[in-house]
Amino acid sequence: QLYVWAEFLSAEQYSKSSKLGQRLLWEEIESKFARTRANPFHPWYTGEISKSVEEKSIRSSGCIKFDIKSNKGGWNYTFVSNKHSSNKPHCMAVYVFVKCGYEYECIGVHKSPEFTIYCRTKPK
Repeated sequence: QLYVWAEFLSAEQYSKSSKLGQRLLWEEIESKFARTRANPFHPWYTGEISKSVEEKSIRSSGCIKFDIKSNKGGWNYTFVSNKHSSNKPHCMAVYVFVKCGYEYECIGVHKSPEFTIYCRTKPK
């Protein structure tokens, strides 16, 4: 069974982080990474296999589609923009894990196209 999580990172952070091959315990994922109502500031959004009818044909072709954060509500990315960092490129990193005994091993890492976030208050 596959497990998927995703997080927002700056492109620089993505290039420095390598999760591929990393093994984690479920308790570690829940207590440090997975974002839940109880832990709304953890970095990882949970993904789930797409349940849409159209995707059944895609799965049979060897491709699996995951939905990240399919529940309603906003995306909270803890990046703080200012005039020095507003042009910094960002991405969403997606991690695919498989259960190996008591641990979960990262078997895939995927990066979204880069984007910028520009959000500043107007000068007074």
